[in-house]
Amino acid sequence: RMSQAEIVAFVRQRPAWVLKRLDARAPSPVRRFEDGETVPYLGRELPLRVVAVPGRRSSVVLEPGGFAVQVPWSFEGEARAAKVRAVLTAWYRERATSLFGELVTRWSAASGLTPKSVLVRDQKSRWGSCGPDGTIRFNWRLVLAQPELAEYVVVHELAHLRHKHHQAAFWEEVARMLPDHRERRKRLRLAGPGLAV
Repeated sequence: RMSQAEIVAFVRQRPAWVLKRLDARAPSPVRRFEDGETVPYLGRELPLRVVAVPGRRSSVVLEPGGFAVQVPWSFEGEARAAKVRAVLTAWYRERATSLFGELVTRWSAASGLTPKSVLVRDQKSRWGSCGPDGTIRFNWRLVLAQPELAEYVVVHELAHLRHKHHQAAFWEEVARMLPDHRERRKRLRLAGPGLAV
């Protein structure tokens, strides 16, 4: 609904805002889930080794040098890549459940804020949420990021148990627990588009 002149004026007045929004829309890295590429975990890109094995079982092993994903010989080409992705995603979700369990336990003890329950979900547009009943949900993809970014989301959602808004009192609660929360939040925004498999 804006004229060309209004658009140009807006871009000139807010170039940093425009660039930030464009960066946030950057496409996620394309992964082929093939032997030799890398996949993320806890803020690092680790080598992926795909091993064809007899039988029907698939598995993921985190080795000192990276991931080893075993898939049955019967999977080839696109089917093998899809199987590697599915097995790796299930592994990530298990690790995310463990990570969030540990972080919530630690920060609940430190803050006195205890959720009704903690769930790990495949949320498309949120890193975490706190329901009215005190249930906290986390996006499993946070296990791909540096642990201190997941920790920020845990503290953020725990603070919502006391303050159901994003007003000053809420941010004071977050800052009391994590004085560097602004820096972590900024890093999460920057890392967000790359946290995909």
